[in-house]
Amino acid sequence: MFLLPGLIIAMYISSTPVPESWRIEITRYLCNFANPVDGGWGVHTHHKSTAYGTVMNYVVLRLLGMDPEHAVAVKARKKIHELGGAIGVPHWGKFWLSALGIYEWEGLNPIPPELWYQKSSFRLAWCLQAGCFPTGFLFTLTNGGFTSVTCTSLCLTSSAAVSPTP
Repeated sequence: MFLLPGLIIAMYISSTPVPESWRIEITRYLCNFANPVDGGWGVHTHHKSTAYGTVMNYVVLRLLGMDPEHAVAVKARKKIHELGGAIGVPHWGKFWLSALGIYEWEGLNPIPPELWYQKSSFRLAWCLQAGCFPTGFLFTLTNGGFTSVTCTSLCLTSSAAVSPTP
């Protein structure tokens, strides 16, 4: 629930096709673990619905081809509105949304790939490197933060993944 959005979004950004069997099973998995009451997702399978879990898993379902009018998508969008939209998603989620072109890069602290070139005595702890350096690489794939807008990103933006409508 926490790492799955990063995998699917990275595959989308890098134009790596998602195998059909993965698409089917990931969709089934997310549909089965959606909160039956409010339609959202938590960070983990049995966690209460959060902005991160709901927005990111909604984006995954849409990237995998779920129709925006599918019952699961409609319920998730309603929960996204209740949670205040993607503005409530923590930095990690905003990075993924920015990489897709549905959240502004200006809302994030920069993640320059040049951190790889630092002397070992100045490097970040290994646990920070594991997350920061790969995101720096993906940042470069988006033309240094200038992501091209695609039909998919426009559809996700307009379906309230970024902010709720009044």
